[in-house]
Amino acid sequence: METIYDWNWGAAEKDFKRAIEQNPNEAMAHWGYAFLLTALRRHNEAITEARRAVEVAPLDLTVRIEQFEMARQYANAISECKRILEIDPQFARAYSDLTTLYEESRRYSEAFASYEKYLELSGAAPDKIKRVRGAYDQGGMRAVHRATLNDDLRMASLAGEYAVLGDVDSAFEYLERAYAERDGDLTWLQADPAFDSLRSDPRYADLLRRMGLPQ
Repeated sequence: METIYDWNWGAAEKDFKRAIEQNPNEAMAHWGYAFLLTALRRHNEAITEARRAVEVAPLDLTVRIEQFEMARQYANAISECKRILEIDPQFARAYSDLTTLYEESRRYSEAFASYEKYLELSGAAPDKIKRVRGAYDQGGMRAVHRATLNDDLRMASLAGEYAVLGDVDSAFEYLERAYAERDGDLTWLQADPAFDSLRSDPRYADLLRRMGLPQ
């Protein structure tokens, strides 16, 4: 995984292929390779590797959610979340993922219901739950994004929030901070739907070039 966070994509692929060749039943090698392939937008290959990871480690069903999401296969990703919740109805992360997936699918009422459930299961303070409910009642999911904007301090995640809100300059400001910090979440830049609104901006192409990602 170090070669991924160093943005040395070619070396990372060689490392994962070597690890899988040495031990085809190593789930983490398949998961890491799926992660890399997703970052490079090789989505069909990524989904295949994620499927293999689940085959060798059946209890880790979460591995396929992000690959489906980044491939814009939202229905499949939602099905994965629901399958996980059938096994563990108290698994907060699945509701967090459903929030994003429903929003990307423009199913906003379901997105907010999932977010409320996520807050409940993750032990959010009552005043925060009250705050986001008020925001949703006043302005829908966009207002919820604004109300929770300071809750996530990771630079790439904040950039994604600003991109979703349409604040392009702020999004690039935080992307540059993420680049300077080598934020691991920046690996998803080329694939994450949150950044779709930025892709026509020359600053986006420049950042991909500096990271060595394909355009």
